[in-house]
Amino acid sequence: MTTPGFRPSRTVALLMIMGMLAARANAEDGRAAERGLALLTRTRILQPAYAGPRLSCENCHLDGGRRASALPLTGAASAFPKYRAREGRVVTLADRVDECFKRSLNGKALPPDSPAMHDILAYIVSISSAGPRVAAAPLKAGPPNVRAGAALYAARCAQCHRKDGAGKRDLDDDPYVEVPPVWGGDSFNIGAGMARLHPAEKFIRFNMPQGAEGSLTDQQARDVAAFMISQPRPDFAAKSQDWPKGGKPEDARY
Repeated sequence: MTTPGFRPSRTVALLMIMGMLAARANAEDGRAAERGLALLTRTRILQPAYAGPRLSCENCHLDGGRRASALPLTGAASAFPKYRAREGRVVTLADRVDECFKRSLNGKALPPDSPAMHDILAYIVSISSAGPRVAAAPLKAGPPNVRAGAALYAARCAQCHRKDGAGKRDLDDDPYVEVPPVWGGDSFNIGAGMARLHPAEKFIRFNMPQGAEGSLTDQQARDVAAFMISQPRPDFAAKSQDWPKGGKPEDARY
């Protein structure tokens, strides 16, 4: 509100306009981030043409990508662009999101100029001030024992993920809530990071079983992971293009 008869200078008027535009932009960024969070938690429902029918981003990026032990997205915005050996080139954050869609969601890449990509990036940027990502230390365990992992899976994991690894649909008749498959035709494909031993064992060690997180030992987590990744899952058609310049990790499946 201005004083009657007061006429702001051109500089003051310009600053006022810039302030209003900034406020409007901040509000739109906030709405985009809210939509991005919805896409992360309900990917399979909101983007059925690009994600597998049983998979959502939050299956791995727990708590909307904020849980430090579960492949956090906090700090991801400042980590890109960067060189990645798997792609053999410098990739952007949007490139990395698309790799998740193609591999971990067993789907296909989002169009780079799509509203969904814009909103997902807006959400990741919005939480990147929450702190840098910290890589979990390697587990202190011996060679994996698949047979022991099968027994542990039956005792500690099958109640939620089922004996056949297919997970559970529509818990409490809510289509938004389900336990994701960990192998089989609806699971992440062989090109996903979770299809490798070391990423899978760290995730399991610190985040599973749900409700008793951290109750498995390093060795138990390794054994369960080894059993899980030994099970059948979809192929990744472009796997021959991975690590074109070397640097393939020793736990790669192909």
